[in-house]
Order: sequence, then structure tokens, then C-alpha cells
Amino acid sequence: MSGAGKAVGTIINKAAKLPKSFRKAVSRKKKPGDTSAAPDPRTTAPTPDAPKGWTHPKHPEVKLSPEDNAAVDRFLARSRDAESRITPKMDEIAAANDSKLIGRDHRLKTEDSLKEKVARIQRRNPDATADDAIAEINDSVRYTLGHADDKYTDGVKNAQQTLKDAGFEPDPKQYKFKWNQDGKYQGINTTWRDPETGTQFEVQHHTDQSFWAKDEGTHDLYDQMKVLDDADPRKAALDAEQKKIFNEVPHPSNVQDLKTFDGSFGGGS
Repeated sequence: MSGAGKAVGTIINKAAKLPKSFRKAVSRKKKPGDTSAAPDPRTTAPTPDAPKGWTHPKHPEVKLSPEDNAAVDRFLARSRDAESRITPKMDEIAAANDSKLIGRDHRLKTEDSLKEKVARIQRRNPDATADDAIAEINDSVRYTLGHADDKYTDGVKNAQQTLKDAGFEPDPKQYKFKWNQDGKYQGINTTWRDPETGTQFEVQHHTDQSFWAKDEGTHDLYDQMKVLDDADPRKAALDAEQKKIFNEVPHPSNVQDLKTFDGSFGGGS
């Protein structure tokens, strides 16, 4: 075989080893006047993945459409940005008021928990969009201030005033006084707005006993109850067990002084 023949044979052998998609692209016939280069499959950008929906890992009936899932992802990203600004101030507020920031590692609602909340709002109101549901959520960023029993009332007042002095804006309509003899959650929940990011965040006020009751004492019971229909007898049994735990939480002294929202807050001694 001549030298030229060997060269051609070598080229053919090498070409045969190229990926099939590459050989097709190179051999594409051009139309007359077409001066564009054949696409190189090794450098062509892949098609972006289509948006994906979300399904609850334990309750497959709880789900979000791809569009709603994307909306919640954007909301979660905004919440993370806001948290990085709010948390350092909450650390200062806790230290300044002889309180402690309980459950600091859980200050951001988890992705699954947030998406479950949006999905359940939509199940309750089928006409609600993801943005409608998100507008109802005030605890994607949340904190718990723990106070000693004998300092609880003054501690709440002082912390509220310090939050206000730090530039955060309270929402009186979402002030929830829950120290009642009804066998339910015991504590005070407040909602604030960070004016710099526009993000709402929740601040709960607890004693050691009330925090234990709502966390370790009843959290699993609550998780079981929320997926049951009201007519399910198991829900009534779980509710009775939950009430027993909450009714055993001692109330701080003078806590009824905090029953209504006080915009001035005032400081205790």
C-alpha cells in the first residue's frame, strides 16, 4: 500500500473511534450557501432540566407543582438572606436581656417543613397560589427567647422594647398570648418585620418548662395529629395526651400583665 493509502486508512480508523454523535455532526450535509460550522456535541451546552415539583418524603399526598415549588425555593432563598442579618442582632438582644436564645440551630424553617406548610395552605384553600400561601407564613425565620420563671414577664417586656429599638417592626395583629388554662400551647408568639429585607420573622417567649412541653413533650404528637382527619378517633386520643402535658406547665408570675399587646412595651426592673 502506498504512503497516501496508509494515511487515508489511518484517518478512517481514527474517525471510526470518535463518538457516533460527533461523526453525525461532522458529516451533516450543508445546504447551498450554508457557511455555518457543524455543531460540536462536546461543547454544546446541555438543555436545562425542566422545573421539578415536590412531594413530601413521608406523606406523598402532600405535594407542590413545579411552578409552586420554584416559588417556595425563591422564598426560602430570601429567608436565608434575611436570617444572616437578623441572627446577630437576636444574639445581642438575648445577651442584653438576661435571656437565652433556645434552639438557635433551628432558626430557619427546613425546606420540607416550609413546602409542607405551603401545600397544606393550598389544600385548605384550593384557589390559593404559592404566593398567597407564602404571604401567610411568618415563621420561615424564627427564634425562641427563654426566660427564667421569676423574670419572664419583665424579660418579655424588655426584649420587646429592645427589638423595637433595634429597628424591627412589630405586628400587633399577630401578637399571640397563649398562657391559658385550655390544655393547649403555652407561651407568647410575636411577629416582627425586618425593614431592610421586608422579611417577617417570629419570636417566641418561653420558660424552660413551656419550651420542653411544645418541643420534646408534644412535637411528635402534633406531627401525628396534623395528618389525621378530625373525625379520626386517633386524633382525639393524641389531643388528650397533648392537653395533659400543656396543663402541667406552671405559669410565670404576673404573666397576665402581658395578655394584650402594648405598643410601648415598657421595661421591667
